[in-house]
Amino acid sequence: MARFDRGLRQEDVARELGVDQFTLGNWEKGKTSPVIRHRPSIYEWLGFCPVEPTPTSIGPRLVAWRKAQGLSQHEVAEQLGLDPGTLSRTEQGKLGSPNRRVRRAIEALLRMSAVNGRT
Repeated sequence: MARFDRGLRQEDVARELGVDQFTLGNWEKGKTSPVIRHRPSIYEWLGFCPVEPTPTSIGPRLVAWRKAQGLSQHEVAEQLGLDPGTLSRTEQGKLGSPNRRVRRAIEALLRMSAVNGRT
C-alpha cells in the first residue's frame, strides 16, 4: 500500500486528500470506494491512475475518462450538449454504435483532453 511504503500516517494522507481519517480507513479496508469527486486527488497523490488499461470502445473509454476527471454523467452530458440518458446509454453500450453527432462530440472531448494532458 502506497501509504505504508511512504511511511505516512492515515490522518496525514486523509488531510492531503481532503477526507476524514475514517473515510480513508474504510477505503483501505475495502469497506467503501472513493466517490467520483475524490478520484482525481487520489490519482494525483498516487502518481498514477489505477484503473484498467484504456478500453478501445467508445462507451468504456468515456467512462474511464469521466471517472479519472471526477465528473458525473450529468456534468459530461452538459459539457457535450447531450441528454444525460443518451450519455448513460452510450457508456453502457446500450446504443450500439452512437450516432455520428454523439460519437464526434465524445471523440473530440477525449482527443482534446489527451492533448491537454487530462487522460
